[in-house]
Amino acid sequence: MAVDVLPIRDAAVELVEGRRRLEVGEAEWLEVLSDFDRHELWSVDGALTAAEWLGQRCAMGRSTAYEKLRIADALRRRPVVAAAFRDGELSYSHVRLITRISEPSAAVDRALVDLARNGSVRDLERAIRHYELLDQQERPLPRDRVAVKGAFVREVAPGMDQLCLTLPKEEMAEFTTALSAFIDRSACGG
Repeated sequence: MAVDVLPIRDAAVELVEGRRRLEVGEAEWLEVLSDFDRHELWSVDGALTAAEWLGQRCAMGRSTAYEKLRIADALRRRPVVAAAFRDGELSYSHVRLITRISEPSAAVDRALVDLARNGSVRDLERAIRHYELLDQQERPLPRDRVAVKGAFVREVAPGMDQLCLTLPKEEMAEFTTALSAFIDRSACGG
């Protein structure tokens, strides 16, 4: 029995268009979240942080909440990326990748948005990795060799340790997100 091709095409179109509508909705939601956080409106409900509020009211895990807040904040400062996301030209995956680069020029954002429009997510991942490597090459070497990527722990008091960590900016942002979620969980007795 032959498969009817027309309903398959209709389903494919609906999947693509439905995903686009979800992405536009996500962009709008993140804009509201940015304002909500910036004005600390989460405190009205008694929450101590926006991440805590998102966990309670939007059923988000801590790491997801911190990632949404990171992206919302980045989009507020990066109008080229925000506009393309709001217009449905970028997916959330694109935006997540692009916003991992901290403080690029508007020209870099435009180039990444153009690549995202015309290439795959994998193409964008490669381009961002190359950008990070080139950016790292252009930075002067640290005078102090201790400042090279690494970590060490030392005891500062009985039962209390201190962590000293040196990472590239993007890795540090990811680590800080995870650490904030851990500290937030620990503070709440979780």
